[in-house]
Amino acid sequence: MLNRKQIEQEVRKGKQLEVHLPMLLNHISSDYYAYSGMSFAMHYYNVFEMLVSGECSEGAKNHILKVNDIVLSTILAEFDATKREQGIKKLHELRTSINSIMQGLTSYADRFSLYEYMLNRIEPNYKGDLEDIDVEAEVKELVSMIFADEDRLVMNEHIRSMLSQLPVRMTKNRFYDMLKESLSIYEGSEESTVEDFIYMLRSAAGIYKPDHMEEDFPQLMEAVKRLENADYQNLSESDYKELEIVLSDVTSRLQVETESYYALEEAVNALYSVLLNEVYASKEAVATGNLLNGIVKEITMLLQEKQFISIPEDLVDEFSVAEGKLEQYLECVTEDEAMIDLIKKDHKDLAQALMLTHHLECLVLSQSLVSNSLFIDLDKQWNGKTVDKSFLEKRWCELVDEFSNVLSEGNKLMNRARIAATLREMPVLFSNTTEIRDYMRNSLASCRDVAERVASVSLLKQLFD
Repeated sequence: MLNRKQIEQEVRKGKQLEVHLPMLLNHISSDYYAYSGMSFAMHYYNVFEMLVSGECSEGAKNHILKVNDIVLSTILAEFDATKREQGIKKLHELRTSINSIMQGLTSYADRFSLYEYMLNRIEPNYKGDLEDIDVEAEVKELVSMIFADEDRLVMNEHIRSMLSQLPVRMTKNRFYDMLKESLSIYEGSEESTVEDFIYMLRSAAGIYKPDHMEEDFPQLMEAVKRLENADYQNLSESDYKELEIVLSDVTSRLQVETESYYALEEAVNALYSVLLNEVYASKEAVATGNLLNGIVKEITMLLQEKQFISIPEDLVDEFSVAEGKLEQYLECVTEDEAMIDLIKKDHKDLAQALMLTHHLECLVLSQSLVSNSLFIDLDKQWNGKTVDKSFLEKRWCELVDEFSNVLSEGNKLMNRARIAATLREMPVLFSNTTEIRDYMRNSLASCRDVAERVASVSLLKQLFD
């Protein structure tokens, strides 16, 4: 009988697929079950500890209790195919809800970043003894800081930081040209890649506003309106300090909410993968995936009784049995990705003929669930088409219209904040050091607001440090 590696080789060669394809899918499901089972216990413990310490938001707490009900009816109960399907459906709905909430929180975070940008640039006005900078000296120092690290990725990150902090002194048309140039890089890419990039630009500029964000977090919306209605051109020191407190408070609230839902999504994704692969995994993989179920049982019992107290230390010590195993299976599922992609691409029809379509779909979902894209949309279907110039031209025109509308309504400081945040997300478009130096010199020299100039340089140095 062939071992795992030999089966993989046979599938790659396309030999005896009727025999080897089902066997390989079962092996891959075993990897996913073992990894996801241990991973779920760890993430669920993390979520529970956040509850115990009071670091979990009330909204996330309600979602955790729903997850607990699913755990009780599935992995901690006798296997029942109907309950498994119901559990998967409920998890999908919960995950959709969490993703919607996170989109709202991300939108709030982006909008508060714009107000932070504005407040930072007027802050020196209230410090006293405001002293202007030497533009040439600062440009020389900043350029040396940008290129201090020879790593190209680090340098590009420094350049984007520079674009996000230095005074924005460019015409709208120049900004729109930069948008066009950034989009042109994606010619020949898949539509999904382009749309993801456009989403990042719209989100950073505070243009993207998901549904229900106001209903989900009315207190955050109140803070937005308070910051939105302030007169930043004529802000008194007391008004400035009040807005600073508003921003500080909502930033703390955002952090709690975001960390709560982030930790919850990690647990939900792992449990989702467990249920998807449960019926296909080997007995050995199931035993490995269930190594930490004693911890899961204790947590579910405490959650069921709404007792938010730490689990016993002797149970926490059980995490040691998974040491090394989690990393081992992570390597396995990482290697499995290539095989899943191969089967999707070359053997999809055969999988259907062998009635393996559902199994393959479970693995494709699992692949997404354990990926680095924690909040990936499982329902979004992309056609896989590549984009051409006409597609990019159309999307650019739509983006320009959207920016034109919002920039025509905002004050100068807010418009600069939006543009700076958008530049931060663009690919680096400079060809050489001279272009970077010229941009920096023009940016600082063209800025007539001493406070903004001083604040921009100070903030940029902090980022580099």
